[in-house]
Amino acid sequence: EFLANMSHELRTPMHAILSFARMGIKAIDKWPKEKQVENLGLIQESGQRLLELINNLLDLSKLESGTLEFQMEIHNLKDVVESVTKQVTTLTNDKNITLTDRSQEADFTTKLDKSRITQVIWNLFSNAIKFTPEGKEIHYSIAIEHIDATKFLKFEVTDQGIGIPEDELASVFDRFIQSSKTKTGAGGTGLGLAICKEIIEAHNGNIWAETNRFGGASFIFTIPLVLLQ
Repeated sequence: EFLANMSHELRTPMHAILSFARMGIKAIDKWPKEKQVENLGLIQESGQRLLELINNLLDLSKLESGTLEFQMEIHNLKDVVESVTKQVTTLTNDKNITLTDRSQEADFTTKLDKSRITQVIWNLFSNAIKFTPEGKEIHYSIAIEHIDATKFLKFEVTDQGIGIPEDELASVFDRFIQSSKTKTGAGGTGLGLAICKEIIEAHNGNIWAETNRFGGASFIFTIPLVLLQ
């Protein structure tokens, strides 16, 4: 199953790279500059997808073997989220999607690995944007939640996309698994959410998905709020 999934996911962008490169070589003296730039952009896009897949595999391998090191330092989760929202602006602008912040007013400072939590938040935002139709809204929030006398930071992103069937809410976090609604849609490797789960659990947190009554899905994670002295 692993080989079948990987051979497909690796070959698809690789074939695109080779095909666009072959066409570009043949038409090097015929195509106008704009067409050549467009062709190179498609090669770059396929190469980026291939690199993302390889990076995901390496991350997953390190997480499984326990060799991925976490740099736990003091950071404000709100700053991390705001940094990601700025990075996804081009994606939301392309689809005329509105990002709305519904966060509490509070201090969200705790110990976390900034790079890895950024990776999780980026993945959740990019998925929400990918599966949300043009002109719709995505809202997100950070809050402090008490669970069994322990304080947690809770991050939630909610889209107006195609949603996830109730019986698939847990399995979308399994490796190489995608929702039946997204397999033939915008695509994906089925590794991103699995890696998110590993990262959040390494922070002694929890991550899950919910289906919204009026359509779309919510992805939520909680990590412990470490009280600073």
